[in-house]
Amino acid sequence: MKRKFMVVENFFGNFEQIKNEFKNIPRFDYYNHPFVKPKLKEMKERQKETGQGFFWPGTRSEDLKKGDKFLTALFLKEFEDKMGGFFNEKLSFMLYTHLRLESDKAQDFPHKDSPDAVYSLLVYLSDTNLKSGTRLYDDIGNEVADIKFVQNRALLFSSEYTHEAINNHGTDQNDGRLTLNAFWNNRNNMEK
Repeated sequence: MKRKFMVVENFFGNFEQIKNEFKNIPRFDYYNHPFVKPKLKEMKERQKETGQGFFWPGTRSEDLKKGDKFLTALFLKEFEDKMGGFFNEKLSFMLYTHLRLESDKAQDFPHKDSPDAVYSLLVYLSDTNLKSGTRLYDDIGNEVADIKFVQNRALLFSSEYTHEAINNHGTDQNDGRLTLNAFWNNRNNMEK
């Protein structure tokens, strides 16, 4: 798979009408997340075997496909309209909101997404903060891209990239680093 990435401005065409909806979605820390908590022992074993962990700093919602059909459908429409030609594989996806605060900075680290992820996407939902963003790296640690945190900007990239959140900020969902995260996976590797 060739590594590539794409940036799209104004991902949601009606962002002003929906931006506060993302703030109201319940989120959980890693250890209390409904997907992680029952599988924590299994995930720790996998980490020992493979050396790959799944920890994320901050708080994350459940997969929006399970509870928010409207935002999921809107996301798919906007994705297809603006980024639909990025990949042609038949993949399943998971969709979350993710909040990282200034207090989460110390826990953040360069990483690759789940070993099952093929493509990853971020939509920056909070107010623009040009001191924040996402950096992509090649396999030897050279910076490939530094994408600034601009509200309603989307970044889609091959999950093979090592990447990291830059400058988590704020104290709550009103001023923190709130993103919409999508992960595309091979169908047989999806969460049940």
